[in-house]
Amino acid sequence: DLSHRIAASFGLRVHGVRPGLVPLVWLEGDAEWAKDLSGVSMEVRATVRGASFLENMLFTHRGVSGPVVLQISSYWDQA
Repeated sequence: DLSHRIAASFGLRVHGVRPGLVPLVWLEGDAEWAKDLSGVSMEVRATVRGASFLENMLFTHRGVSGPVVLQISSYWDQA
């Protein structure tokens, strides 16, 4: 909030905030099929709206994480 107020005080346009560099979590029903994959890591390509990254992805007990997921999360929008 402070950084947005400072930017606005300089006349810069301020846009809403949203999380970035975050893991993606399973919906409640999806966690069951993926539980045996927890701890497995593999190289994958993640693509969202033209952004694409080839890095490692890690399955966790709550969802997926790792470099590729953290990078692509900046482009993800739940729209």
